[in-house]
Amino acid sequence: MSFLRVNAKQFLEQGKFSLQRGFYNLVLFNIEQSIQLNLKYLIYSLTGDFPKTQKISDLFKFIKILNNPCNLYDFYENNKDFISIIEFSYISSRYLPQSFSEEDAKKAIKLGEDFDMMIEECMKVMPKY
Repeated sequence: MSFLRVNAKQFLEQGKFSLQRGFYNLVLFNIEQSIQLNLKYLIYSLTGDFPKTQKISDLFKFIKILNNPCNLYDFYENNKDFISIIEFSYISSRYLPQSFSEEDAKKAIKLGEDFDMMIEECMKVMPKY
């Protein structure tokens, strides 16, 4: 399942590329995908499976059930307002005429980078399934 981690990193890079091009809606979409796949990768590493949901808030709640490895649920709690916006971007990018600002996009990139680093550090110390 290492492909989940690889894809998560590629979505983060695609988000950065979209920011350079001014595609702010796609930045948030790509960061949502990066966070989602990182969570699924971590959950799979701990349990041998992952919940079949696309809602990153639900995935963070599942992390809490798993005793909050590496304080990931705390990351969610500290950023849940903006995570909700990122989560909304997953739906709106396909079906709604929603626009996000450059400021939103830059904040999303920072959040995605911070979360990616947390996953990287967590995987170094966490026992694997």
